[in-house]
Amino acid sequence: MKKYVRGTAIVGVLTLAVAACGSKPTESSSGGSANKDFKACMVSDSGGFDDKSFNQTSYKGLQDAVKAKGLTEVKAESKSDNDYPTNMTAMVNAKCNVIVAVGFKLEDATDKSATANPNIKFAIVDSAPAKPIANLKPLLFNTAQAAFQAGYLAAGMTKSGKVGTFGGIKIPPVTIYMDGFAEGVRYYNNQKGKNVQVLGWDDAKQTGLFTNDFEDKAKGQNSART
Repeated sequence: MKKYVRGTAIVGVLTLAVAACGSKPTESSSGGSANKDFKACMVSDSGGFDDKSFNQTSYKGLQDAVKAKGLTEVKAESKSDNDYPTNMTAMVNAKCNVIVAVGFKLEDATDKSATANPNIKFAIVDSAPAKPIANLKPLLFNTAQAAFQAGYLAAGMTKSGKVGTFGGIKIPPVTIYMDGFAEGVRYYNNQKGKNVQVLGWDDAKQTGLFTNDFEDKAKGQNSART
């Protein structure tokens, strides 16, 4: 559900941006050349567009919008955190009409770029500026809701009476999800009279297990075994 909502939100942002710019399309509703001058652009975080997570689903949303509205797609895949300012500048130089930054790690580069380019529409996944920026739309999601269901399901399936969760980096988008997971387990226990334990996260103390990385698979495997 989380991934689907993210992709849908990207399509929604691009559709609204197209509606707010230019004249009414003269082609059919399926798109066409009328919108080809509208450049819909996206910058990934260091996970890349094939991360099987929010970069990939966000990019799918961009592709769907491009196909549905007959837009021109421009994208920049970041290989490291150092690429964010360069890639945002590249999108501005490409004369993009809307630029979607995928992930909180692009927050600083996106805020600066949006502030410096008020005539371009921006959006960012999983982040919001400390002070609202008129041309920057935050795309935030209540991930605790999906995690609650995961926690409840895990508690119902465990044979050991223990379930586990761990995070990448200790930031709100991650800990909110872990909170929801723990809450789902707690609700299961209350409803079923059980005592399933959550390993890897204490939502009361806000402490737990983190790899401090989103890309190292070995760290993830080791954490899962802990």
